[in-house]
Formats: sequence, C-alpha cells, structure tokens
Amino acid sequence: MTANQPDSVETRLSRLETLFANVGEMVAGQNNAINALTVRMNQQSDAIDTLTVRMNQQSDAIDALAVRTNNTIDNLALRTNNTIDNLALRTNNAIDNLALRMTNAIDDLALRMTNAIDALSVRTNEQSDTIDVLVENIKEVIENYHNLSEQTDRRLRELSEQAAQDRQQAAIDRQEWREESQRIWEYLSQQGGNGRQGT
Repeated sequence: MTANQPDSVETRLSRLETLFANVGEMVAGQNNAINALTVRMNQQSDAIDTLTVRMNQQSDAIDALAVRTNNTIDNLALRTNNTIDNLALRTNNAIDNLALRMTNAIDDLALRMTNAIDALSVRTNEQSDTIDVLVENIKEVIENYHNLSEQTDRRLRELSEQAAQDRQQAAIDRQEWREESQRIWEYLSQQGGNGRQGT
C-alpha cells in the first residue's frame, strides 16, 4: 500500500468500532460515579437536617452532571455521525477511483489490441507464415479483454453492494446510539428527580 492510498474500509470500520467501545466505557464510568454518589447519600440517614442539605447539593450536582453528560453524548453522536458520513463518502470516492482506473485499463487494452491488429495488417503482406500466430495472439487479447471487463463489472457490483450495506449499517448504528443516549438521559433525569424528593 502506497502512502497516497486511503485506509481500507475494514481499517476505518475497526477505528469506528473502537470509538464506540471507548464511548461505552466512558458512559459506564459516569454511571458508576453516579451510583457511588447515591450510596454515599443514603449512608447519611442519622443526620436528617444535614442529609437534606447534602441531598439538595447532590441533586444539583447530578443535574449539572446530567447536563454535561448529555452535552458530551450529543458531541460524541455528532462526531460519530460525521465519521460515518465521511467513511461513506470516502468509500464512494474509492469506488469511483477504481471504476476510473478500470476504465483506463480497458481503454489501454483496447488501444493495444487495435495496434496489434494494425501491426498484423502490415505484417500480413510481409510475413505470411506468422499470420496464424498473430491471429491466436489477437484472440487471446480479446479473451483477456472480455475477462477483464467481466471482473471489472463484478468488482464494481460488489463494491456498490458493500457501500449500500455500510450505509444501512451506519443508519442502524445511529438509531441505536440515539436510543442509548435517550436511555442514559432518562436515567440521569430520574436520579436528579429522586434527589429533589428529599427536600
């Protein structure tokens, strides 16, 4: 792979999966911090007046944390969507570039075949004993041309199908991400509401 070639689709998808895993670990860590905070609040039951003040303080802290967490989730969701969109764009560009290279290769092969035919016409009058060999060479060139065309069409279809699957998977991932973000927000909102009930 040269330095100018883009990363493969598998590499970019691997980086995207790593990003999702890191976000999941970050959310789990924040959730554990909130659970630990709730446990400490419940352990102060022998001082009701102090508990009321602290619960209000903890409720405000949870609300602030919920806001920060929601903002973080929104930012991560935006970055993830942008990454998916960029990946889809780069995949389409890769397909277009491959199609262009294949077209150029076919055009070059057609030119070479034309030149071979022209050369055959000149040699026919000069070297009649080589006509059969040249005809076989032309047949081989034509067969290679057809094989290359079939391989090109098959590869382009595979790449188009893969790109469609990638876009479909990206849409599913975005929907799952929104649903997970909503569940986290509802959980944090519920925790904040539980804190205010102690006032």
